[in-house]
Amino acid sequence: MSWTANFDNPDYGSSAFDADWTSLLTPNRAALRDNALVLELAFDSARNVGTGAQVSSHDKHTEQYGELTAVVKSGATHTGVACVLALQSQETRDEISFEWVGKDPACVQTNYSAKGAADFTTMVPASGIDTTVDFHTYAIRWTPEEITWRVDGRPVRTLRRADTWDATSRTHKYPDSAAGVELSIWDDPSTAGSAVTDWAGGPVSYAEGATYSMLVRSVTFTSYS
Repeated sequence: MSWTANFDNPDYGSSAFDADWTSLLTPNRAALRDNALVLELAFDSARNVGTGAQVSSHDKHTEQYGELTAVVKSGATHTGVACVLALQSQETRDEISFEWVGKDPACVQTNYSAKGAADFTTMVPASGIDTTVDFHTYAIRWTPEEITWRVDGRPVRTLRRADTWDATSRTHKYPDSAAGVELSIWDDPSTAGSAVTDWAGGPVSYAEGATYSMLVRSVTFTSYS
């Protein structure tokens, strides 16, 4: 089934949000304002850590194969801040994503994983995009045979299922499970030298009450089922 969340439509209110999304983190730092869904990362003095936001359509909309389109402005304006737009299966941890990190705000990364096997080596960057300054349209076309990532209508990467064959496990490491849409902003809590820290470029500065905001104007999923 195809569906759309137009956050920039004044008629899209809290009841519409609750029909499409579930907030996965406490406190909930996702809110509708300024004609967008705003996901925030800020310092939580009670916990002495940064806390972000994550929302998922998984409980409301889950599809296998189709096209995801979202209009997004990244909030990854400082090293260590990460923003993610993903198709993810909560059952198998299959994932297809766009990811932004403050280490390189002029770049969006494309990534995928199969059955929860996170692999930082599968990321492919698309550079030359002011991801934190302007809104851009990000799209993922997902079929049983290939995945294509596009930015503002321009293909930036194509992954063919045939190219994911793993001779050791004798399986294709290709995302093929029904998935929901996830949007998130978070910081890197890891220690120096970890794979996540090397990727995101942490730590994050929360000096003078700094808050980082990811803005999403709309999300559309067109099902091929």
